[in-house]
Amino acid sequence: LAVGQPASNRVVLQRTGIATATSIVEDTPDSSIDGEPVTFTASITAAPNAPTDGQVTFRASSGESCVDTMPTSTSATTANYTCTMAFTTSGTRTVIAEFTGSNIHAYSGSEPETHTAIVDLDTVFANDFEGP
Repeated sequence: LAVGQPASNRVVLQRTGIATATSIVEDTPDSSIDGEPVTFTASITAAPNAPTDGQVTFRASSGESCVDTMPTSTSATTANYTCTMAFTTSGTRTVIAEFTGSNIHAYSGSEPETHTAIVDLDTVFANDFEGP
């Protein structure tokens, strides 16, 4: 920035980074029982090299989220980020994955992935249908 210069003479620099694509490739188990841990995996692809830094945040439409800051497996152009969260209520929700925080690679977000958590019938029957 040119200090003391009019705003019209200032230059704003913006770093865009290497383009990435994020996709959720797995949610296990799918469907799950409410309260059961669900492991999500997102693949981040970029050319010529996969990211080795940054993080992926998984966010559910029902409010849950989890973050992974280190790839669990990497190929030449793909890095996989994995984390686990549990849904405390039954129902269908969408989950997205967002890749951020890389010094070299740009932000990207996934398409929504649908996940369903179902009622734990063992708990319902054990409590004489009164709920947990």
